[in-house]
Amino acid sequence: MSFWNAWQDPLVEPKRPYRYLVRFPIYNPSRALLERASSPQFSDIYTNNELDGDSYNNRYSTKDGGNLFVFPVTRCTKPAFKAPSRKTKNAHGGWTKTRENQATVYSFTPVELELIDTYDHDLEATLTAMLYSNGNLASPYDRGNAVGGADVIYIHNAPERALIPQPKPNPPLFLPRFEIIELLPAEGMDGSVDAWLTNNKLGRKFTLYNSTVASVTFSALDYREDVNPTTVSLTIDYDTYDYEYMGHHLPPNRNRDEYRVKRYGILKDNFGIQNDELDAAEREIRARQQAAREEAQRQQALVDAEQRRLDAVEAAADQRVDEGMERRRRRQREQLEEQEQQDLEWDLASQAARDERLDAALREGSTPGDSGPTSGDLTNEQVLNQAARDRGLTTGEAHRILDERADAERQEQWTGGASQEEVREVLRLMDLDSDGDGIDDYHDNEPYDDSIN
Repeated sequence: MSFWNAWQDPLVEPKRPYRYLVRFPIYNPSRALLERASSPQFSDIYTNNELDGDSYNNRYSTKDGGNLFVFPVTRCTKPAFKAPSRKTKNAHGGWTKTRENQATVYSFTPVELELIDTYDHDLEATLTAMLYSNGNLASPYDRGNAVGGADVIYIHNAPERALIPQPKPNPPLFLPRFEIIELLPAEGMDGSVDAWLTNNKLGRKFTLYNSTVASVTFSALDYREDVNPTTVSLTIDYDTYDYEYMGHHLPPNRNRDEYRVKRYGILKDNFGIQNDELDAAEREIRARQQAAREEAQRQQALVDAEQRRLDAVEAAADQRVDEGMERRRRRQREQLEEQEQQDLEWDLASQAARDERLDAALREGSTPGDSGPTSGDLTNEQVLNQAARDRGLTTGEAHRILDERADAERQEQWTGGASQEEVREVLRLMDLDSDGDGIDDYHDNEPYDDSIN
């Protein structure tokens, strides 16, 4: 297929034999039909039951083509015909010439199908049901009719039933039709039938009119065959056929004239073909394409300008939001700092008042508070411990503070208001201060008395 790839002609795409779709009608007896039948044999079930007339009889509904399936057909030939021209011998020898509009009889070649059989759809059951219902074949137990004498079996796979009007009071006649659909290329799809149907990739359609079953062959059973599935071969006769365009092979959103001109350009470059009309069309299309490109550029410029304006508006809005957030954060920081300063001043004032009450408690031998215990209720050691806890001190630190204050009071009483230097000098002259700390040796070695307040 290198020829097609090298030519790159957008309008030339070879048809492929695997791109086709053939619906096939399936008739399986419903559970209700089997239950009310006098025997499970199809000759008894379908002798007096119409296949298409009552969907109650069929496992798959016959309404709106619900019993039409597309997967079983693995091979399908196309319709064909022959039209021999009858010639007569000339009186002077030879044959007479074939004349224009000479009468002939067309013979149409039957279409052959090969289908894969499955347990769910059971083509053997389908074709046997058609044999006894549509073909009106007599039951083997009916001895009143000749064996094999019956009607032709029509086969119909079109979603709608076609009716041929008849003169009144005759009812319209049912016209069986069998459709064979060729598919368009469908690149990028998964290849399933549903993908072609939903993406409208149906290309061409052959319709066989007055289609009937000419022959049926069920594949042989063979213990040696364990790979290939069971198949059914079917031959369909018909009176005539028709052809229909269901879709065009064109890429989406493209114009056929543009592809026509493009194809001409390829032919001109590769084969030297020249055509004045196509040259003019090519110039016109190129001018139209150039105008379309310029218009697209102009529209894009407008879109870009509008986008820049929107970006500027958005940036300004973001900047205002950022500024507002910054002012809010600054105000929150200032409020937080002011609150911290107030808390600090309050803590300092509270600590000063607490220290003042503690000092008074240490001096008076009582704890802070209006309703706390008095010195008459607690010992000196308990008062000291409670005062130390209130001030955040250890008991040892509280003892040291009291000792220092006691020493200062004794010194004040002993010196009578003399300065420290004068006291040290007197003690030195009296040889009473051996360590030179300004306190006589007697009081230096005086033990601590718990009874002293």
